Amino acid sequence: MFRIAIFVFLIVSKVSTAFADDNPVVIELFTSQGCSACLPAEELVQQISTSQDVIVLSFHVDYWDYIGWADVFADPAYTERQKQYARVAGRRMVYTPQIIIQGAIEASASRPMELMATLSDERENTSKTGMMIDAINGELVLRSSKLDRADGGMMDIQLVRYLPEATVDVSDGENAGMTLTHTNVVYEWSVVGSWNGTEPLHVTIGPDDGNPAAVLIQESGQGRILLAAELE
Repeated sequence: MFRIAIFVFLIVSKVSTAFADDNPVVIELFTSQGCSACLPAEELVQQISTSQDVIVLSFHVDYWDYIGWADVFADPAYTERQKQYARVAGRRMVYTPQIIIQGAIEASASRPMELMATLSDERENTSKTGMMIDAINGELVLRSSKLDRADGGMMDIQLVRYLPEATVDVSDGENAGMTLTHTNVVYEWSVVGSWNGTEPLHVTIGPDDGNPAAVLIQESGQGRILLAAELE
């Protein structure tokens, strides 16, 4: 495990150097405190999160709660988000750990080289349009120039708030007796507006609660994530 960790760190360092502009790649990890197989995935995304050109978001789902431990960060809305990804992909089942990149590509934590190659490819393909989120007078303000899109389809503006790190003592379930440390734990996710990208965007999206926040511009119907920004 130690050798794998060093190997992944070196890959992340290379990716961090290559990713130079302002539209980071979004990695969503669907995980649970009741899932023992999730622990290596959480370790991997923690390492990846050190790159400034990646936004890692950990969504805790609730369908593992039945085995004896109710995940303290789980929310049915996050389970539904994962299920929607499955529907879009034509799948019937969901599972943990699952990694979704840019709202469109499934990746496996057990194959870190493939995952990092996918990140590099996606970074090359992201829009070069920059988006900014600022905290101004207690409010979160979002700004973006218009997008160069032929279809002009609607996109959802999503606000995600998260805790950079959280530690929980688990007393039951598959991880009973363990102290788990989680990275970028989502505690609030909501659609706060819509946009078709044909005009510049300048909008207040909610109050600043003092914690980090990310904004995702995602094709309606939970398609590809086209833009992302982070306020740390």
